[in-house]
Amino acid sequence: MKQTYSPTLLAASALALGLAVAFLVLWVALSQPWLGVRLVAEPDNSATVHSVHPDGPAEGSVPQGATLLSVAAPGLPALPVDAQDLTEEPDALPDPAAMRAFFAKQTELHARMAAPTTHLLIRPQGATDPVMQEIRPAATRPLGDLPGVFWVQLGVGLAGVVLGGWVMALRREDRAVQFFGLAGVGLMISADAAALYSTRELALSAEVFTIASRLNYLGTLVFGIGMINLFLIYPSRLAGRAVLWLVAALFATCILTVFVDWPDALLDRQAPVALAMLILLAAVLAQAVMNRRNPTARAMLGWFGLSVLVGAGGFGLTVTLPLLMGATPSLSQGYAFLFFLVIFVGLAMGIARYRLFELSDWSFRILFYMGGVLLLLVLDAALILGLALDRAPALGLALAVVGLVYLPLRDVLARHLRNDRGLAREELFALVGDVALATRAEDRDAALHALLQRLFDPLRIEQGPTAFDVAGLRDGGETLEIPLPHGLPGIRLHWARQGRVLFNRRDEQLARSVVEMLDRSIARQRAHDAAVETERRRINRDMHDNIGVQLLGALHSSDAERKDMLIRQTLSDLRQIVSNPAEDGAVLAQLLADLRREIVDHLEAAGIGMAWQDSGLSAGDAPQITLTALQAQTVRALLRETVSNALRHSEARNVLVRFLPLPGERLSLIVEDDGTGTKGDWLRQGSGLSNLRFRVEACGGTLVIEPAQGGTRVRATLPLAGVRAPDTAGLVRAAG
Repeated sequence: MKQTYSPTLLAASALALGLAVAFLVLWVALSQPWLGVRLVAEPDNSATVHSVHPDGPAEGSVPQGATLLSVAAPGLPALPVDAQDLTEEPDALPDPAAMRAFFAKQTELHARMAAPTTHLLIRPQGATDPVMQEIRPAATRPLGDLPGVFWVQLGVGLAGVVLGGWVMALRREDRAVQFFGLAGVGLMISADAAALYSTRELALSAEVFTIASRLNYLGTLVFGIGMINLFLIYPSRLAGRAVLWLVAALFATCILTVFVDWPDALLDRQAPVALAMLILLAAVLAQAVMNRRNPTARAMLGWFGLSVLVGAGGFGLTVTLPLLMGATPSLSQGYAFLFFLVIFVGLAMGIARYRLFELSDWSFRILFYMGGVLLLLVLDAALILGLALDRAPALGLALAVVGLVYLPLRDVLARHLRNDRGLAREELFALVGDVALATRAEDRDAALHALLQRLFDPLRIEQGPTAFDVAGLRDGGETLEIPLPHGLPGIRLHWARQGRVLFNRRDEQLARSVVEMLDRSIARQRAHDAAVETERRRINRDMHDNIGVQLLGALHSSDAERKDMLIRQTLSDLRQIVSNPAEDGAVLAQLLADLRREIVDHLEAAGIGMAWQDSGLSAGDAPQITLTALQAQTVRALLRETVSNALRHSEARNVLVRFLPLPGERLSLIVEDDGTGTKGDWLRQGSGLSNLRFRVEACGGTLVIEPAQGGTRVRATLPLAGVRAPDTAGLVRAAG
């Protein structure tokens, strides 16, 4: 069964490996005998005392500025010292014979430094005669004597393996990521080994120096193998597996010649290093040419590829090329290792801005937590060693600095790396509201584009069908597709931040949240618009059905007092319609009584007779049947509209109005005239008839318009809770 390990555990393991190797190098460096002098090489091939440690063995014996001529010890003859003994990188020596001689002399010098007493032959500055000084070297080198370049190289090595391990932990199946992890291990080996011998006081034993030098060479070429093969397959495959193995075999052969001590087969160690740098740069440039029309690859190469060009090219120009030409490097090799750190920082920026290697957002938390741990360790050690604080206060102060300074800066840095521009909640709600409230298509499109531009700042926005039901990434993050709700056209966004970055999972989630907000906002706005339209139609119906008949009655009335009364009633009804749409219900008996008086007055004023039959429903002893507001409005509108139409269009002389309770708690309303019949013009008046049908059907009833004997009959049936079966006695009384 295949075992799986959490990314956090694997990343922590890479950190532990880096720290373990760094502590091993530190232990070896501190285990060397110590004179307490810092020597520098002079152009005249001499070695000058640059400084003397105030607490070192040479303090008071060796003056600053003196020239160190030779080193001797009891039983060991004096051994001349020159500038070549201070060579930072033995690979710079001209030939294998010079390198063998160098290592042999380093062993002799180390033996004299490790003796109980050491005799230093010096010539003080300005003096002509040399002076012999006897000192007792310390058995170990103090931590404070290690120069800054030592810590720089350890830091570069630790950063290389941690960043490589971080990426490996998250996508260890990816071949390109594996090569990058290999390069990180190579950088750690090379930098840590160089830190040991390049910052020696004067000499190391042959065993330590040889091993460290070979490991440095191994790490450098392993780094080259990893980076070359990475760019041979990423982002586009430039070579097959055979070429990858050929690259590994070529540089592995160079490593083998050094490890088996066969230097004559490799006359110049720097040549393979220079070749690796050139192949790496050529691979990066080839990727740039091949992917010149691929925006994703161009964006990646803009960070990762450029960082490799700067890092590898910088190291080659300042260290490798001068050594190949037999010149002194223009920059210390220890500080030149910072160029390699540029490569790994470029990777981190590529991951952050372009989703390089498809790492998820939570991977940043691992990196930042690891950074916090490293900062805590470094601060704690610096406070203990540099300020001589006790362990407890130093740890507390380090924790305070990490908590108060690092953590806030970490969040700011994370937002910057993710291109999180931020959007205030109020501004987001306002932009979404502009889309929801837009009534015209062009206004809606403009508001939608403003919203998306503010959120993502895309290079291009397109409208059209989308392939997803929800917002999703396409083409590796080049495109963000957003299907919109409520029939709005889908949106495709191309390249975030004006083409500078790809869309990521955070953008995808933000788009989905905005779509949900738009869905709810547009649904609410449309519900509001529908309610407004419903209310507008209600007012229109009420004014048509109620106000019209009353104004018609006032028009036909010759009595000024009655005309004024009708107009006042019309104004009162108008206020009721506008300001009190949800009026209360009515008692059926009272409603019929009021309507009877109203209709009689209208018809009498027009000289038309009326017969009213309500089966006793308006009588004082009738059952108290309460109608809902909708039922009352429907009955009132039916009677007023049909009578108004008879007045205006039918040329009738008589109108019959009948209300009849039906079985099943229903009420029948019949209005019949003796006018021109169904050929009357009012049947062609769509507004009134449609309003009546709407009202009746809204109550669950039916409406029928049919010819009557010599006229027109309008018959409506309404469900009416509480209406009882027909009363025979009431019908007889009405007929009588």
